[in-house]
Amino acid sequence: MYDSYLHKLTSEANVITVSINYRLAPEHLIPACYDDSWAVMNWAAQGTEPWLKIHANFSRVFLAGDSAGANIAHNLMVRASEESHFVASLVGMALIDPYFGNAHRSMLSELKCSKILVCTAGKDFLRDRAWTYYEALKKSGWKGELGIKEIEGEGHVFHLFNQTSEKAKVYKDGSIKKYRKHDFAPPSDNPITGVRSKDIVVVPENNVTVRLYLPKITQNDDKKFPLLVYFHGGGFVIESAFSTYYHSYLHSLAAEANVLIVSVEYRLAPEHKIPACYDDSWDAMKWVSQQANSQQETEPWLKNHADFSRVFLSGDSAGANIAHNMMMRASVDEDKLGDGLKLVGMALVHPYFGNNEPDRIWSYCCPENPKTDDPRFNPAAHPSLLSKLVCSKILICTGGVDFIRDRGWTYYESLKKCGWKGEVELKETEGEEHVFHLVKPTCERAKVLMKWLADFFQRSS
Repeated sequence: MYDSYLHKLTSEANVITVSINYRLAPEHLIPACYDDSWAVMNWAAQGTEPWLKIHANFSRVFLAGDSAGANIAHNLMVRASEESHFVASLVGMALIDPYFGNAHRSMLSELKCSKILVCTAGKDFLRDRAWTYYEALKKSGWKGELGIKEIEGEGHVFHLFNQTSEKAKVYKDGSIKKYRKHDFAPPSDNPITGVRSKDIVVVPENNVTVRLYLPKITQNDDKKFPLLVYFHGGGFVIESAFSTYYHSYLHSLAAEANVLIVSVEYRLAPEHKIPACYDDSWDAMKWVSQQANSQQETEPWLKNHADFSRVFLSGDSAGANIAHNMMMRASVDEDKLGDGLKLVGMALVHPYFGNNEPDRIWSYCCPENPKTDDPRFNPAAHPSLLSKLVCSKILICTGGVDFIRDRGWTYYESLKKCGWKGEVELKETEGEEHVFHLVKPTCERAKVLMKWLADFFQRSS
């Protein structure tokens, strides 16, 4: 995410960028992040690194950051203002969606730089912090030039998560490229919840892999669990079933909902354009079906503990789109999954669907059909297909300030009107943004969202 963003910012702004990888909490508590960043500041100011020595103008130095990074940028500017031995000339500071508490005017008035730009977003849950900082600076007696710019209708650091947004051009411009490499969390056993996980390659040719999550069982326990097939989000271009976000989240979901989970790792764009993600996900679905229908030796966790008469599909963002398309394909190609697999319901969290407006992510990922009336992307435009969904229960979850909140509501309304005979419900988390439950998994609203999902899987089975 940051590598691509800073590549583009460097090109657009024509600056040399030094990006700091500082230690993180909770392993390294504050002030570790500040100390590390200050050490890099002093290293850069020495000008011994060849690129910096030859090409950096140390009379024009700026600090910048977003969210907690903006907090760090501010604190480094304060420290540089207090310590006279810092040799570089700090001209300005750009703070994007800054994460602050309450500002101290006496410290603000002494800031060494002469120019500060504060950027905030209209639906950012920290919006008031940016405005408070701005107002405090104006009243502090600081003598520099101060500006603030607000992007209407956008959430916290939207320019990183929604890099194709036209509004992100306030910060930088450029075509879509791969902008985030996920970290890797290995399968593991959770000693607290008792949930176990493991990986299985189901299609070696395309490296289609699934990660299984088995809820706590006792020795010789033959208990059967509802089976949940889960598709991760990421706009078809980022994230992974094996990232820390999803590994942690699905461990918790398996424990809370008491479901056996099959999490699908599919190929991503731009290296593999659509329909690769759908094809890989369908291959995973067929593999699950084979476990249900085969009389031969099958995967032991599924054979012994999966209730194939209670199967759910779920996903978030683009993963919710994939879940819908898998349910749709199963509805028209039901015989390909066999009689041993019964698809009961579907839970779509912050679903990424299209509408009548052009969508640059979709057109980039699916050049074969970039139009937004593609039924895979805009199911609401095809009510006759929606009416054929084979499952009987659907839960849609939206975020109150999600930038694609309307897509979930449109899907919900279309389901009610299309003639589909099942039960659909929509639950909205007020004041929360797109996939907030992954970024803030321990917050109360994330816990409520997980409870909604757990209740849905248990009630519907």
